[in-house]
Amino acid sequence: MIRIHNPHHVPFLHQTEKLRQAGTLCDTLLTVEGLSFKAHALILALASKRLKRQLTNQHGPGSGYCCVIDRVSSHTFKQILDYVYSESLEVPKDDLEELLRGAEYLEVESLVEQCQAQLRDPESPTKTDTKSKVIRHLGVVTIVKEISLFYITKFSTGSHIIVS
Repeated sequence: MIRIHNPHHVPFLHQTEKLRQAGTLCDTLLTVEGLSFKAHALILALASKRLKRQLTNQHGPGSGYCCVIDRVSSHTFKQILDYVYSESLEVPKDDLEELLRGAEYLEVESLVEQCQAQLRDPESPTKTDTKSKVIRHLGVVTIVKEISLFYITKFSTGSHIIVS
């Protein structure tokens, strides 16, 4: 398993994950391969440039967002969503290429960088750069990046969109 750390994890993010798991205050319904995932538009927009564009361009009446994502498998999307809402993500090495493709499509830059680093040099005992640190211990890869502050943007609510 590979552990990939989310550089944006702050204490409130732990609470948003609990809210998401309970379906509380979720304002976005994402459908991937017929499976539905509830989430918070603000968190999605902060994590994914593609979803931010889609959600901020969505207009019309309604109290929430609906997105159909057709270029990412439900398995990979769940991994990306778990990454967005948590401090780190453990994934099998065999999932890295598909996870990279999904992160590239959704434009989750920190996850793209970390997947690329793992695929480029998976055997390096320790690798560092100015933004991240990779630590290998007992076969688990842990990627730690510096924490960034979130800036809150006001969003409109709207109707159905398809992310393609």
